[in-house]
Amino acid sequence: MPGSRWFKADLHVHTVDDLPGNARMPEGINGDPATPDVLRSYSRRLLRGAARAGVQVLGLTPHATRVGDGPETSAVWHVVDAWNAGTDDDGIPFREKVYAVFPGFEPNLNDGGSGVHLLFLFDPEIGRDRYLALFEAVMDGRRPWDGGLRMTTRDAKGVCAFLDERRLESLTAMPWDYLVLAPHFQGEHGLLREVQRQALEKFPCERLAGFELGDSQLPSDFALTEKPGSFLLPFMERHRQAFFHASDAATIADGDPGPRTLGYRTTWVKLASPRIEALRQAFVASDSRLRIAFERTDGGTLRSLSSPGRVEALAFRRPL
Repeated sequence: MPGSRWFKADLHVHTVDDLPGNARMPEGINGDPATPDVLRSYSRRLLRGAARAGVQVLGLTPHATRVGDGPETSAVWHVVDAWNAGTDDDGIPFREKVYAVFPGFEPNLNDGGSGVHLLFLFDPEIGRDRYLALFEAVMDGRRPWDGGLRMTTRDAKGVCAFLDERRLESLTAMPWDYLVLAPHFQGEHGLLREVQRQALEKFPCERLAGFELGDSQLPSDFALTEKPGSFLLPFMERHRQAFFHASDAATIADGDPGPRTLGYRTTWVKLASPRIEALRQAFVASDSRLRIAFERTDGGTLRSLSSPGRVEALAFRRPL
């Protein structure tokens, strides 16, 4: 039945489009990363790594959308193409192993002191050329990497307004939608660290679906009796937002996922279709359609859960 199945999602995955930063090519893949053969091998390796880690919903969110100069050097889109039409070495189509792939990006937006990172995820129906053009416009034509990660001249409010305009223009052709998430919101370039509490009143939070927890955090770490939970939890309840875990992966693990590898931190989501609107509804109805995939051990570390059924429904939002 559509919407009745749980999927394990990693919605914050960097691709080799970010090689100027800390992204790394997986072991065993050599050669110029901007060549089609290397990118095809990489895309298959990434999808195979996702399936091995049990990840069935992917959000591809590099800081840059091309590893080279031409549109054909977008690693993100090689992954989307391999997922759409590729078959694994065992003869099984990648779409049967990975339920959804959402192309996206993570720009450094002109908010706060040194910029705020946000994750933008799109329907794959957006198409490669439109996807690349949107990122170029968000960056105002600037290269995202230049001795370090660069900030765009646009703030989050302006970027969301721009994307809303482009989305409405597409309704007469191939419709697509987008979703916004706040990664590492308490860390460097995180929403609350950069602009603090006032961000919640001035930010375009009507487009924001969720806040990414740190690797060692659970929703229960936030309390109504102390900051930031005292103002964040009521705000999230009012806007029907949710906490989520993701890996912020820089590469693909050969064995069990470790920090900054695909699948290290994930979230269970219940989707009715491999579309952004289904993902949005999972965040909106997080009491029934989202589950944290970890629990804390007696020693204080996080342990993964094999099934979403073991997690209580209020794992994402604390009732007020």
